[in-house]
Amino acid sequence: MRAYKALNADMTCKEFRYEEGCALENLCNTGHSNTGNWNTGNRNTGYNNTGHSNTGDSNTGHSNTGNWNTGNWNTGYFNNTTPKQVYVFGKLANREDLRFPCWLDFDLKTTKWVCEKDMINDEKQEYPEYKTLGGYLRIYKTVSDAYKDCFIEAFKKASAEGIKQLLAIPNFDYSIFEDISGISETMIQEKLKKGGRG
Repeated sequence: MRAYKALNADMTCKEFRYEEGCALENLCNTGHSNTGNWNTGNRNTGYNNTGHSNTGDSNTGHSNTGNWNTGNWNTGYFNNTTPKQVYVFGKLANREDLRFPCWLDFDLKTTKWVCEKDMINDEKQEYPEYKTLGGYLRIYKTVSDAYKDCFIEAFKKASAEGIKQLLAIPNFDYSIFEDISGISETMIQEKLKKGGRG
């Protein structure tokens, strides 16, 4: 199989300069749900990250934001320690006190199959082929829309215990959480009333 890589005239792509004749097999990501190139681990965004859930470039460790960080939970550049406190809902909290429910670990999908029974009238008008297909493939216009929809789907599957773990996160703030996830205080309270169902 033959593959091609488009480069700028100066042999650069995403701030990386290639040499003529060099192999490009290192473009591949190892792991799952990575965005960018040369990532090892899962859920990395950027380039040359090792570990999981890094945003930025050349991070080693987990949950780093910025570039060239080693360790975990760093924000900024060239940090090699793991801070004892991190910002959670806009306020400092002790990292050792953080426990996250497993339902927050969901995959971000930028498309979603919508069955006919779940389609709204506007979607049925825009995608008349749903009659033949039994639905349509929703392609999200923004990553933010996809993120919130995936967050809500994960929330629907969460147990009552998982919701209680969410509320126990230090500094939990309904307003901030809704802004990020699309999940309102009302939705959370209704789910708790139903014992985690729905």
